[in-house]
Amino acid sequence: MKPLDTLHNLLQKGSLSWAQRINIAMGIASALEFLHQIEDPLNPPYLLRNLCASHIMIDKDYKPVIYDFSMISGGILTDRRELTNQYVDGCHGYIDPVGARPGAWSERCDIFSFGVVLLGVITNKVYSEEDFTSGKPSVHEWAWGEYRQQQSDSGKQNISLVHASIESELLFYSRDGIKLTNLALRCVEYDPLKRPTVKQDHGNSLGIDLIPHGDLATGLANKLSGT
Repeated sequence: MKPLDTLHNLLQKGSLSWAQRINIAMGIASALEFLHQIEDPLNPPYLLRNLCASHIMIDKDYKPVIYDFSMISGGILTDRRELTNQYVDGCHGYIDPVGARPGAWSERCDIFSFGVVLLGVITNKVYSEEDFTSGKPSVHEWAWGEYRQQQSDSGKQNISLVHASIESELLFYSRDGIKLTNLALRCVEYDPLKRPTVKQDHGNSLGIDLIPHGDLATGLANKLSGT
């Protein structure tokens, strides 16, 4: 592996193309799909529990590599889903405030974290421990506020939060921005049961038009179903 930098740093620089962003999001979704779908009747699924942009390294091919597994739970490892006082060990701003804080960890907590990462991928926004200490609103709090404000200002229901610098790219299609915005916001729904899962659902294709008749970005929502 020849790493470029963490996703956190690359998003701050705003140097990623739309195609690279989709490739990264697909890779992260695939990793969660693999961890959550390991079938073992004797053991619970693997949960990352601390997925955040700082824990994702991007290699020279713009593929994501999750490298921090310090809070992983499930599978053949210790089941730590019910442990309390674990919240501070995670990534502030990325950890599910509903499911994780009481210790009731589930796959949907990882989905929440993925949603925050996806919001960062399309908006260039990240969150750090310094942001948390200073009381800065988290990415998902900002996103919901911005989404509702734009709905109110425009009178439209479907809003894209994609950063303006990305919208000018040749391979960007505005309807994809709306779809990815909606997908990210579904992932960070306050009610965990309203969030998608990473079970394959080919009837729920996102249909991104990044590359006509290509498959680089057409499967992201396929990995996230509402069941």
